[in-house]
Amino acid sequence: MRDELLVRYLVGTTTDQETETLDEMSIADEAFAVRLRAVEHDLVDAYVNGELAGDLLDSFTAHYLSSPAGLAKVDIARALRVHGRSRRTSERTSHKWLLAVAAVLLAAVATLVLDDVRLRRQAAGVRDLEAALEQRSRELQDTLAQQQARAREQPPSPLARRSRSPPNVCCRSCCLLRHATLDRCRRFRSQTPSTR
Repeated sequence: MRDELLVRYLVGTTTDQETETLDEMSIADEAFAVRLRAVEHDLVDAYVNGELAGDLLDSFTAHYLSSPAGLAKVDIARALRVHGRSRRTSERTSHKWLLAVAAVLLAAVATLVLDDVRLRRQAAGVRDLEAALEQRSRELQDTLAQQQARAREQPPSPLARRSRSPPNVCCRSCCLLRHATLDRCRRFRSQTPSTR
């Protein structure tokens, strides 16, 4: 059976013979009843969405909307349509919020990753600098040890011996010359070793 006949039946434009046959089928045949309800839902949705026009719209408003059951089904369809729109709007809004949150989280993760890379590079630079300083310290310690070993191997110079003498004895000549005054002794000390 065609859906066009079922639509005409629902809006009251079928003949009496067709109406009687379809009434009996809607009670006796469950599959037909299910199909009739599906066509009715599609017809009501088309009316609520403003898709009906011409004679079909006139017949629908005159016949279908004249019954309380028909009016109730249209009211339910309108409510579902409004709810569906608000739900889609809220879903779009929630999707926008989710995208915004995801963007913020992505930016935060990217910042953390970049900071981690920067800190790792800085730590590697510090480790390299520390290794270079340790190497330089070892080189300086080795050089100092070599110089100390050479100094121990060489005989002390006369100046080094003189610096080890007691502080009140500045030189042998001062000790020998008891007649020298304190000023002369100081002058003698201030002279360089090459001029003595």
